[in-house]
Amino acid sequence: MATLGWHALLFLLCLPFSACQSSCAHSATAPVQVPIRNVTLPDQILRRGVALSIGTPPQNFALQAYLSANNTFLYDVVKFCPSDISPIRCVAYKGGTFDLGSSSTWAQAAGAEDAGASLEPGHAVNTSVWGTDKIRLNSGLDMDKFPVAISRSSEWTMNTLGLGRNSTILNALFNAGRIGSRSWGLFWGLTGAEANFQMDGSLVFGGYDVAKVTGDNLTENFQTGPGCSLVVTVRDIIMNHPNGSSTSIIGTGPMKACVAPDVPVITIPLPKWLLFAAAAPGTFVNRSYGINLWGMVYKAENVYAGDLTFALDSGLNIRIPNHQLVVPDLQVGSDGQIQIANDTTREILLNSLQGVNANDMPLLGQPFLSSSYLLVNNDEQKFTLWKGQPTLNQKLVGIVPSTTCTSVDHHASSTATSQPSKAGKPSPKVTRGTIAGLVVGLSGAIAFGTAAILLWRMRRAARRMVEAEGTTHGTTSPHWGTAARGLFGYSKHELQASIQPPQEMSTTRHPHFMDSQPLFELPIRTPRSSTLGTG
Repeated sequence: MATLGWHALLFLLCLPFSACQSSCAHSATAPVQVPIRNVTLPDQILRRGVALSIGTPPQNFALQAYLSANNTFLYDVVKFCPSDISPIRCVAYKGGTFDLGSSSTWAQAAGAEDAGASLEPGHAVNTSVWGTDKIRLNSGLDMDKFPVAISRSSEWTMNTLGLGRNSTILNALFNAGRIGSRSWGLFWGLTGAEANFQMDGSLVFGGYDVAKVTGDNLTENFQTGPGCSLVVTVRDIIMNHPNGSSTSIIGTGPMKACVAPDVPVITIPLPKWLLFAAAAPGTFVNRSYGINLWGMVYKAENVYAGDLTFALDSGLNIRIPNHQLVVPDLQVGSDGQIQIANDTTREILLNSLQGVNANDMPLLGQPFLSSSYLLVNNDEQKFTLWKGQPTLNQKLVGIVPSTTCTSVDHHASSTATSQPSKAGKPSPKVTRGTIAGLVVGLSGAIAFGTAAILLWRMRRAARRMVEAEGTTHGTTSPHWGTAARGLFGYSKHELQASIQPPQEMSTTRHPHFMDSQPLFELPIRTPRSSTLGTG
């Protein structure tokens, strides 16, 4: 009733003004936030990813956010892991496995269409088992009969949440009136080796978290055609040395790169890696076969201690601090827990593109998104990048056509902004038309001011409704990334990289599960919030 009254008043007040646009309150919806964090799986296994629950009673999963898929893909059995690893390791690797028989709300479907899934060209849709079940996004939001694919192929190395242009999860939320647009924002969080360099990330459906952005932004249109949609031009790559000096490794010139939230490392062409290796101290050991697949493993002593900056052609610079770039080399232990493979080494989260991958587009993976914030608007086919502002504060901003609205403010230092604009665009000159608009706007402000007393109670009620949709995400949580995909899901296999002549690498796309040498337990904090709520 309060919402209806608010709409009626807005309608009456807008009648005299042809320029009056839709208000945020028109939808009475707020963005929906889910955490990116350690999720507790069976046997107390922790796995970092997008934290969701599916089934009745809820089963917890860690999923990768994947831009080239539209649907949600889960594994229910461990047969698609390498045959030489134990089931408990496979559960950790996949981010959980779904027990269909334990869910009273699981209903198998005849196929993807019968389940209500989105079209999924190029993926193993026909080999999957399709059905519907209850999905819990957070403690305040469940959705019944949500389409789920049970994968019957090794295409996905981890449970997958499809965020493509026809994303099932975005469509379901939008069609149910829970979000105002098919947009989403992502901050990967911090995954450093020490507790003060660890922080949960977040995925926001229907908007973004303005508390986690700072400075100017870069807005680009989706790349058309097959392949990556989120393409940026990298003008320079700069090594920021501890002594204050810097070294450019861009080499012959700018490069196109794809923003890829599911990739645990940053991939760069081999010539640029060789420039990095020449300027960085330390001793190269090998590639990583662990969680952060194909990263460069160095001896810990004298390993590179600087930062790495990606300068985009808009003038936006994303600087990745050393504590997010250089981390322990992590493996999955025999008990399914993530452990340090060798405490005398460190992994630089860079991967050189060479051999059969030499012509692949570079990927700006999770380390890049630990220092930047990504907003994707599937409705307008645009995306925006900001410098990230790691904080536990939260201020969700909903995206609706032609406007934005503030929905939740949990002690955020930032304030809501208008629809993201192109970074670096000069301010327009003040024209007579602008002055006339200001006069009309002033008149409108007076009219609305007169109505403020009448609207106050309704707005307070609407705000309470909106705040019920959002929850502050959890505290910092330890861990160092998600299960790596073999080069963004490519079936090709890369060569081992060092500054020496390359030798062919193992053909497995899966992280290596080391049985032949002892693992060193990772000294992590016990997270205060690592499971999804059941309320």
